Amino acid sequence: MRKILLLILLSAKVATAFPQQQIVVSAGGGVNNTLPAVKDKSYLGNGSNIQADVLVPFLSKANNRFTIGILAGGTYVTAKNLAPNVDKLRDEYKLYSGNLSISNAQNGSSAGFTAHLGLQAGLSLGALVLSPSISGGYFNFSQKGFAQTTTITNNGTQQTVKLSDLPEVKRTGFVTIPQLKISFPLAKTISIYTAAGLNLGPKITTGQRKLEPAGGYNADHTYEPAQLSSGKMTVQPSEINYRSYMLSAGLSFRIGGRSKRSGTADTTRNPLFENGGLSGQNPMYGQAMPGSPIGGIVVKGGKNPGGNLITAVSDHNGTFELNDLEPGIYRFTLEMPGQPQGKSISEQGVKRQESTELETRTYTGGRKNEPQGKSISEKGLKRSDTAQMALPGQPIGGIVVKGGKNPGGNLSNLTIDTDGSIRFEVLEKGNYQFLIQAGEQSNKSGSDKKQGEVKGNGRTGLRDVVKTQV
Repeated sequence: MRKILLLILLSAKVATAFPQQQIVVSAGGGVNNTLPAVKDKSYLGNGSNIQADVLVPFLSKANNRFTIGILAGGTYVTAKNLAPNVDKLRDEYKLYSGNLSISNAQNGSSAGFTAHLGLQAGLSLGALVLSPSISGGYFNFSQKGFAQTTTITNNGTQQTVKLSDLPEVKRTGFVTIPQLKISFPLAKTISIYTAAGLNLGPKITTGQRKLEPAGGYNADHTYEPAQLSSGKMTVQPSEINYRSYMLSAGLSFRIGGRSKRSGTADTTRNPLFENGGLSGQNPMYGQAMPGSPIGGIVVKGGKNPGGNLITAVSDHNGTFELNDLEPGIYRFTLEMPGQPQGKSISEQGVKRQESTELETRTYTGGRKNEPQGKSISEKGLKRSDTAQMALPGQPIGGIVVKGGKNPGGNLSNLTIDTDGSIRFEVLEKGNYQFLIQAGEQSNKSGSDKKQGEVKGNGRTGLRDVVKTQV
């Protein structure tokens, strides 16, 4: 147990070196069955196992679809104590007056533990995650043993004679554990798993003892009671490598770090989007860096046609969730927050009003600046390289929206339509998560998209359907 705790502490130290990754803690149990040869020679039978381990990923590729990490943990195993066949033993010890009655005394179940350290890979196939691993460590096992006795009458006196026994013995050594784990997510941080693995342990020597009758063995295996009562126990050792297979199931929990999901933003720093005390000279200062999450976006819409109005707001990570979506086509409008009415200019019953206030005209380098307070999508305005985002309450464009089933891990790009809305088809009923980011090119018009363009795949549960007006 002390070694298991040391391994867990070691994995916690390693975790501090990889703060970007989530630690995965798993616990479960199942069966621990020895191979037939081990049963015959070492008298260790089937039992159970309880497993616990910690995975600390340090390498991630293909948007977290492939990972490699350090695996540390321990396993507690039990094994039933077996004994030699009584009928076979009865054939080895016979009396001239008849057969012996032999009884077994088994000293409970054997038990032990392994403490291991190794590597585990993870390969995501849709919702399923295949995780092969290989690890090695310390093997400690205590075998309780057995005793087989008979009762004889020698010179009118009843005596109990031990014919065969196996003293309690402790076995230690190195164990190698290859394992394959299959996981399925139940929630964002909880998964259920099933696993199959092997315990490839050290060579174990079984020191079984048998009674050697006085005068030695004979061909007929038939003796006088006095020969058995005055005989001596001799060791008949046998050797075999410990082998068992484990089948188990349990739960995995993701803790700490930041989970990487498909389509997350690039963290490359760009001085054009940083202050540095030059905000008055940098026209792009204050705008979101391409790929950065955008929080506070109001999302309104529903099933199209006939759906109830749904409203959501993106958080500081740029994410929002739409739960319990039924299969069908949905339309949502993206708006900046802040206006009490909070309506899109494209909603029914809302009319466009031209500003009645006088314009304050300013010029930079002889060129007229555009009036403030108008959306870049309004009639009469042309988009420039440094155009501001839409005013509060108005539909916006120039951003990137990605979505997918939650949990699931995969995200598909959803195209922003010319009216600042997204349209997509839900293929599977369930909960969905979306990510709003600043676009790489905010001035790219939605009209450049081909009519009827379809993006994504079934693994995300969504299909992007773009219907642009010609």
